[in-house]
Amino acid sequence: MEIDISRKVGLTIKFALPAVIFIAVLLNICIWLYGQHNAYIEFYDARVVGTFLQTKTLTDGTLEKLLVKDGEDITTGQAMAQIRPNVTQKDIDNLQQAVDQAQQQYDNMVSLSKQGSTRTITQPAVSGTSNVDDGSYQAALANESKMKNLYDLGAVSRAEYDNAAAAVESARAAMAPRPSVPASSSVITTPSGVTQEDLQMSQTRLNQAKMALDEAQKNTGLTELHASASGTAYYTDAQEGAAVSAGQNILNIATSNYLWLEIKTTEQQAVKLQEGSYAECKINGESIGGTVAQIIPPAADEKEYTVKIFIPSDKMGGISPNMLATVKIPIKK
Repeated sequence: MEIDISRKVGLTIKFALPAVIFIAVLLNICIWLYGQHNAYIEFYDARVVGTFLQTKTLTDGTLEKLLVKDGEDITTGQAMAQIRPNVTQKDIDNLQQAVDQAQQQYDNMVSLSKQGSTRTITQPAVSGTSNVDDGSYQAALANESKMKNLYDLGAVSRAEYDNAAAAVESARAAMAPRPSVPASSSVITTPSGVTQEDLQMSQTRLNQAKMALDEAQKNTGLTELHASASGTAYYTDAQEGAAVSAGQNILNIATSNYLWLEIKTTEQQAVKLQEGSYAECKINGESIGGTVAQIIPPAADEKEYTVKIFIPSDKMGGISPNMLATVKIPIKK
């Protein structure tokens, strides 16, 4: 007995196919709506950055020892490193000699400033001289006397003294003629020529020599660098046993408030993000929730936007600067 199922098949084809198509379209719409609701941008190169307090050495020397570990929590005033300054006993002796010489020179200048010098001046037979020329001549004589005294103290060079003596001869030769006057000699007293400015310069040289000696004497042994604030210590490229120079940064100090995640991105991505959005971060194998704190447009000479992600301070344990992180941020609806 044969059964005709063509009608049943026809009905199935007629109604089932549109139903399948409808279900497929509905699923696609649901997937699209879900994607729109949960869309995000994922960044794989977010970096832990921050603003740090630097710990700098005040003298040239050798980094003898680091007293803290990289990433160690520290407190204000804690010793962080030991520096052995480049100061030897020979350096101390040389500086002491410089102080003694500067002191002697200053004492001599003070004594000389209170004295005058008596000289016999021979006026040559000349045709005459005007008041102006005679004044120039007397000024040249006074300057020569001053330079002679300074030269005797070692405060000026021989060349400077010779120039002053030559100026006297030039002034004498330039004197204008007058009716014949016979040669004559006179005894005059001229000031020492040591001015207040000369005394101040000598005093400054003495003070500088004393300061250099005092600083060197303080730095003959190991000196310690101390933390200027509580936080977390992070190493720089300074290595134990390496030479360091004055002003070189040995260690960085950061508190939890100084660290954040930073992302560099394009304008096309940046405009899809919104400050205050939740950010799912994965750092050092650990998932941490953060917040988009700031979206910074590029400067005139830059192309990329900067996105700063704030991480709660109680979640920053074990996280160090320059670590890389993966961050997912929802896009604007």
